[in-house]
Amino acid sequence: MRCHSVDATGVLNVLLAARDHGTKRLVFASSVAVYAPGSTSPVKEESTLNPRSPYAASLGELHCRLFTDVYGIPQACPRYFNIYEHGQSDRSWAR
Repeated sequence: MRCHSVDATGVLNVLLAARDHGTKRLVFASSVAVYAPGSTSPVKEESTLNPRSPYAASLGELHCRLFTDVYGIPQACPRYFNIYEHGQSDRSWAR
């Protein structure tokens, strides 16, 4: 519930605000988590989407696409892999 509340509802709130304030373009930072685990490497943008966690399923790419189709708000959803910051393990991908 918390994951959905923070992620999916949060994205929807941003999209509604973008619509209501006449935003010209939206960039949504998505995640490689939308792809099936163990997808062939290298992963291509056209690879099958198959989220396997509440986090991956709650990402807002489909909401973004819907708002483009319905309200005409252009969007881009780059799918980031791991992004590291000071003090974070560079092995966080190896679970």
